[in-house]
Amino acid sequence: MCQGVHCCRSQTHCHVTQWTRRHHMIFTCVKLSQYRDDTREDNTLSGAVLYTIHGWTKHKSDILEQYKHLHDIRIHLSVADGLLLYDNRIVIPLARQTEVLAKIHAGHLGITKCRERASSSVWWKGMCKDISQMVDSC
Repeated sequence: MCQGVHCCRSQTHCHVTQWTRRHHMIFTCVKLSQYRDDTREDNTLSGAVLYTIHGWTKHKSDILEQYKHLHDIRIHLSVADGLLLYDNRIVIPLARQTEVLAKIHAGHLGITKCRERASSSVWWKGMCKDISQMVDSC
């Protein structure tokens, strides 16, 4: 695999790493498979995967509303092994965001540490706001 997603030889754990390799999160291959399946089932992310593979339209006005926020960041998007990536971070499908937020906040870290942890491995629109709300409600 490429672009930040790597499974070890035993295939039991996968690492999502940023080039700096700091604060990365570890995902099981089963979990990555679930993210892959959820990405295929998510209308917005599955469409973004196709646009990323086959090319985005030049003009934002030529695409459906649900993709416009991704059009703005298209130069940061890539696809690896069925996963949509934002600068080598997994784009988390909506169906898994609450679960990932809980993992990010494990140990009841503060906002800064949670954001650092998340920004090295995962991404979704509004992630920083969601992290702030989770930490504030803890």
